[in-house]
Amino acid sequence: QDLGTPQQEAMASSAELAREISGLLPSLSPHALNAILSTARAASAAGRAAPAPVAKKAPAGTRVAFAGLGAMGGPMGRHVAAAAHAAGSTALLWNRTAETARLLARQCSAEPATSLEDLRGCDVVLTCLPTSREVGWLADELSSVLTPGAVLVDCTSGDPTQTQRIGARLAEKGLHMVDCPVSGGPRGADAGTVTSMMGGDPEVVERVKPWVEAFSGKVRHVGPLGSGHAVKVVNNIMNGTHLFLGAEGLLLLAKRYGVDPRVACDVINGSSGRSLQTQVRLPEEVFTGRFGYGFKLGLFAKDCRIARAMMDEAAEELGGAVELLPRTKELVEEAEARYGGDADYTMIVRLLEERCQLELRDKVVVENKHETVAEATVPAKTVAPPVSVETIVRAEFGPLWQWPLYRPQSQVVSAAHCGN
Repeated sequence: QDLGTPQQEAMASSAELAREISGLLPSLSPHALNAILSTARAASAAGRAAPAPVAKKAPAGTRVAFAGLGAMGGPMGRHVAAAAHAAGSTALLWNRTAETARLLARQCSAEPATSLEDLRGCDVVLTCLPTSREVGWLADELSSVLTPGAVLVDCTSGDPTQTQRIGARLAEKGLHMVDCPVSGGPRGADAGTVTSMMGGDPEVVERVKPWVEAFSGKVRHVGPLGSGHAVKVVNNIMNGTHLFLGAEGLLLLAKRYGVDPRVACDVINGSSGRSLQTQVRLPEEVFTGRFGYGFKLGLFAKDCRIARAMMDEAAEELGGAVELLPRTKELVEEAEARYGGDADYTMIVRLLEERCQLELRDKVVVENKHETVAEATVPAKTVAPPVSVETIVRAEFGPLWQWPLYRPQSQVVSAAHCGN
């Protein structure tokens, strides 16, 4: 009921498509079904036209830049460029790979910055980089390019201690810094609905806030410089803890009592044990076997290490009150060593599944001429629901309402990963 007309139309179109494909399923061989899914994946990877971002009010006559155009920074930079265009300001896009900046700038009425020298004279520079190490390098380079009074807004999931050091170096040059990590993943960045946690001087925060609002659904000033990054890494390690807890509970119920994981999860989601992980991440990424949320395990482990370092520094003040979060960090690092830093962070559940020798997957069986596409991986006592086209396509692309929307390449699951 909260969806606007375009979303309702897209939903109706997707439902009609599902009905048409449903009629064909009985006559499809597994190979034909796989071909259809592979073609759909390729179309998704090529990218349907991204919805035009709704530009929020931004100051006119400003020269603003966005540096770091990855899975998060790319769509966030697009929103900043749209806000600048609507306000009559100038937007520049910079990336370590210049061609990435040129391609994105061409799509959103921005100017590509082929070198950091092109950012000379910018009033605001927003960054979204892998770690604080890259931010430190960029800040040092920009300190000789930007004029006093300019602001660096760092949207990286960074280290609060390093952020404070970077801010101190910039202050010596008459420059300001605000840390502004975001939460919401690639989907939230694309939709312009991420939650932004800003740390810094209140007056400086207010000055750059309109640019942050361009890609945010919620913006909060949480404290002095570094506090935004502190909140973000604590949020992320809690994220992993909730995911581990949800998976542990479901594995217990499935292994010992034969409870279908999706049934158990549905009950929990109507009870007091629910969380974002049981409501969204487990159903969409783990039950389907997609493991493709779009957040790299290596970056997630980095955030957990930062959070653990913060706990160690405050150990005496906390008086031993922190017990669960350090264990999460250990398990995440174990998963990183096992599956690699490029794996999706939801792969941490695989660590528990392998120990338990049970997978929390939907049972989806499509048989034609005695050929099986996928086999059951839930307990043998569980009776699988009848297969439907929505079950199959949801496993590939998520809920129906997401089909018409652009999804970054990083979220498109490969045929090998899917087990086709």
